[in-house]
Amino acid sequence: MNAFRLDQYLYRKLSPQKNHSFSFLQTESANIRFFDSGDNSKPTLLTAPDGPCFIEHFQEYIEKAKKNWRVVILDMPGFGESYPLNGYNHSFESGANALKRLVDHLSLGDITLSLSCGNGFYGIYFAKKYPELIKKLILIQTPGFKGMRPWLRASVPTPVKMPYIGQLLVYLQRHKIPKVWFKVALPKHSEYLSSWSELSKNRIEKSCCNCLASVVQGFAAMKEDDLLGCEVPTLMIWGKKDYSHRFTDESSLRDVIPNVDLSLIHISEPTRPLYI
Repeated sequence: MNAFRLDQYLYRKLSPQKNHSFSFLQTESANIRFFDSGDNSKPTLLTAPDGPCFIEHFQEYIEKAKKNWRVVILDMPGFGESYPLNGYNHSFESGANALKRLVDHLSLGDITLSLSCGNGFYGIYFAKKYPELIKKLILIQTPGFKGMRPWLRASVPTPVKMPYIGQLLVYLQRHKIPKVWFKVALPKHSEYLSSWSELSKNRIEKSCCNCLASVVQGFAAMKEDDLLGCEVPTLMIWGKKDYSHRFTDESSLRDVIPNVDLSLIHISEPTRPLYI
């Protein structure tokens, strides 16, 4: 058993909660959970929560965004109720393939793709590989891949980066991680700290996975050169109140996408997608 398959074993007893608002797509990497507002007359906005956020954290966002967009939101494999399968390794290509499977399943095109933090690298790789499907790429708290290293050193404990040990540690501490995570990522005294932490904890207790160690380890094998060549119009939103990125050089994204439109703002909810 490799370290990525360990997550599948650890979360093997979980099963999705009944919710008719969500659908599932069986793929080789996960039985992907997604929400689709389904209005084909509107432009498409495709996004995914960044763990320990799950689709449930985006209910307010869905209600606002669907007035003007066909909103499609998925839990990436290894997060939420998209339980990982077959040793899903969280590589750029694996993440992009998961997105492509959903895009093909729903026959999406002319997409505005909005992703945050680590998910943003999947978005860059997807836009590079399938530019004909993307109208615009929006990245939130996603620096260049090399620029992410200070964040990893400051925010992710060394044991989490170690195969097997990391997976076991994150699983055993799964109920405690959300509060620690949001306390660092959200501004001090944020009104969302308590509610988001409790929502994540509740969902993890009932049915959600949060394979943090595996995504960190999967990214460790990646290279920034793999992301070069993305030419779709790209906007990057950088929230300066995200304390976890206090040592991150947001302009490092220009090493990957030279023509990115970089917007520095003091948003109070740095882990949430932009209300477009």
